[in-house]
Amino acid sequence: MSRRRPFHHIETHMPRSSFWKFPLYVILVPLLPVLRIFAGNVESTTWQSAALSAAILFAAYLILRQILVLLFFRHPLVDPLLACAFTGTFLAIVFVGDDNKWFWALIWLATGIVLIRWPLRIAFFNSFATIFAGIFCLQSLYLIMANPIMWERASIVDAVQKVFGDTPTAASLPAEKPDVYYIIFDRYARQDMLRNIYGFDNTRFLAELEKRGFIVPRNVYANYQRTAVSVVSSLNFDYLDKLQTPQTAESSDWVPIYSQFQDFRVARFFKSIGYGTHFFGSWWEPTRRMASADQNHNFYELPEALRLIYEYSLIVDVARGVGLRKFDPLWWQCERSKRMFDTLADLSEDPAPTFTFAHFLIPHPPFVTAADGHCMEIAEAGAQTRAENYSGQVRYTNQRILQLVDALLSKPGPRPLIVLQADEGPWPEKYADKEVDRIGRDVRNPDWLKISDDELHEKMAIFAAYYLPESARVGLNDRSTPVNTFRRILKGVFNVAIEPLPEKNMIFESYENPYRYRDVTARLYPKAPQ
Repeated sequence: MSRRRPFHHIETHMPRSSFWKFPLYVILVPLLPVLRIFAGNVESTTWQSAALSAAILFAAYLILRQILVLLFFRHPLVDPLLACAFTGTFLAIVFVGDDNKWFWALIWLATGIVLIRWPLRIAFFNSFATIFAGIFCLQSLYLIMANPIMWERASIVDAVQKVFGDTPTAASLPAEKPDVYYIIFDRYARQDMLRNIYGFDNTRFLAELEKRGFIVPRNVYANYQRTAVSVVSSLNFDYLDKLQTPQTAESSDWVPIYSQFQDFRVARFFKSIGYGTHFFGSWWEPTRRMASADQNHNFYELPEALRLIYEYSLIVDVARGVGLRKFDPLWWQCERSKRMFDTLADLSEDPAPTFTFAHFLIPHPPFVTAADGHCMEIAEAGAQTRAENYSGQVRYTNQRILQLVDALLSKPGPRPLIVLQADEGPWPEKYADKEVDRIGRDVRNPDWLKISDDELHEKMAIFAAYYLPESARVGLNDRSTPVNTFRRILKGVFNVAIEPLPEKNMIFESYENPYRYRDVTARLYPKAPQ
């Protein structure tokens, strides 16, 4: 009676894996998901970010392969089984989507079982895997290179870098240069919206800020409705109308706007007068790191494509199932904000003055942080209402803001300048999507030209608070918008010959063209009836 030979005794005449010689798909398979993601998101992704993701994933794949080759004595099944495991674990995001990932994994598990039981199928698998990966890699490369954005981007980026003008010059400087903090709390709603929509009274927190010397306007609207355009406008203290050029007339490319986070007029000004620059980033690629900063502070960061591949992989589902929270990007999101607050408060005493720009993705979804600061499991957040989850993150944010402010105001030296500001309000619930268990997937695309007045108010009404000397408060009132924040600071503190702009509130018309803007000031501040 014949017995099946064990795994390590498969026929030796079959091709063996080696350290330096392997099937072509070993190169193609780890590159495939990054190429597919880049091809589908050319308008919002740089080739540099995609290349970094691909390099990290490719290196990790080859290191794991070499470990397996050593462990299994260069066994011919190493490459096929590793390819099956990788494809089943990581490629669902680009082929079948998140909802069908387990079915996708079962297909590749079955393929691996077939290879183990009938090893002579290895030659067929090698050919199939090479053709499969090759076709989709070539298709992705074609889509990338055929996209006109790739060829127009350089000129648009160059044009965008020039439209805001030269770095302003200070006529004279204060005797002691104060540290400057510009801190964005993403989607932090205005007090009236918190009360009317979320049933949360923020009066006590705002009063505590005022007690510490902050000006807290009660009727502020953002200049734009999304983070990229809103914050780029405030960092360059100008409106984005100048971006409407013949080159951008029909462009859907967001990257030239995103590029402004790497080099903007506020940072250039402070560098020009001897300031050091600190940047605190998020998981969102445009504010993951700031190229021109002297020091970047980020936690649990991954290049965007790599973050997406990992976040939607089976590794995360398994980690959540067995309670390994440190492998869960939702836990990273909760811990990141804590570490940002802690590090901001504990910045080393630098003899030189510093400009610090921080982008906090809280109270921005996903809802992972409870009011008392503990990191919630998906089940806990899912058992609460949207209002409870959002207001809980606001409560936690408020507590940490007050602690941070107290720490900054207790430092020796001149009083700092502190700007606390939201970039946009929360999404109206009808447009919200997955706000509990996913990162970066929390909205549906609205038709901005048809959005209702109530929805527009909710999206544009923002929290803002300013700790500034009297000289920088001139003209500051309940209708002051972020575009003028640094105009007042530069003029009032650093004697720059610059004046505030007219207060306007704008929306870009569609995601397909972020360079066309519509003035909605009259909808937000309707005239009193005659």
